[in-house]
Amino acid sequence: MGGTAELITKATKAFEEGDYRWVVQVMNHAVFADPNNAEARNLQADAFEQLGYQSESGTWRNAYLTAARELRYGSLRIPASMGRQIAHAIQLINSLT
Repeated sequence: MGGTAELITKATKAFEEGDYRWVVQVMNHAVFADPNNAEARNLQADAFEQLGYQSESGTWRNAYLTAARELRYGSLRIPASMGRQIAHAIQLINSLT
């Protein structure tokens, strides 16, 4: 396809045309090739957001919007010390339902 810069140019055009799934797929390759490429990460995040906004299913919407958030801000880090608190909270929620 001609390198990352060319790939981003083509993906930007596809984004403007509304081909968000293709943008996500192609930018995935660019992000894995260079995780520090902010332009590729932001374009993929924008495409994920559009897919999330258009999704009728809550499950897919959450998956797309979470992917966009992780691309922009990184993964949510939960300290290992919170494991016990989370387990207790889950048990409490399960006992209420």
